[in-house]
Amino acid sequence: MASVPKATPGSSARSRSGGRGRRTGVVALFSVTLFLSAGLTFLVQPMFAKFVLPLFGSTPAVWNTSMLFFQTTLLAGYLYAHESTRRLGVRRQAAVHLGVLLVPLLVLPIGIPGGWIPPAESNPVPWLLGLLAVAVGLPFFVVSTTAPLLQRWLAATDHPAASDEDVSMTETAEGETDTASTVAVDDDDGSK
Repeated sequence: MASVPKATPGSSARSRSGGRGRRTGVVALFSVTLFLSAGLTFLVQPMFAKFVLPLFGSTPAVWNTSMLFFQTTLLAGYLYAHESTRRLGVRRQAAVHLGVLLVPLLVLPIGIPGGWIPPAESNPVPWLLGLLAVAVGLPFFVVSTTAPLLQRWLAATDHPAASDEDVSMTETAEGETDTASTVAVDDDDGSK
């Protein structure tokens, strides 16, 4: 008859602590990814808008049109994340999203494509929307899907960090980077 190993004091604590390091690593990776995603999301907006401002004489319409484009694309990214996860389920959606992640590689690096000259006499808004869609639309859309998808994927696990309180890190990271981008843009012209 085989003997059963005798439990020693603290042996169950040791077996639990082995998983704790892995759990901490998952939360750290989740947090860093969310923070980088939020940073990219809210720093690309003013960066590219300021990049195209000189082409149009720095009019307020250029800035407003750019912000409208980025906010609409952000909303589209959130809608994609919600609907694709709802319709496909987490596992199939994650597989589909791996393909979606590759699409922006077609338009990188972000910049104004050669030959794009704003119209001299007509309304520049349609041209600007086309430029934004071609130059930065795909990468921005994919980056905007990261936060809601990561939240949903983590929530679908049995990880202890999947509770609502812990997953609210996304809003914190997005709020911090949104504030940072506003300060960077407003302070860039030297005015106080």
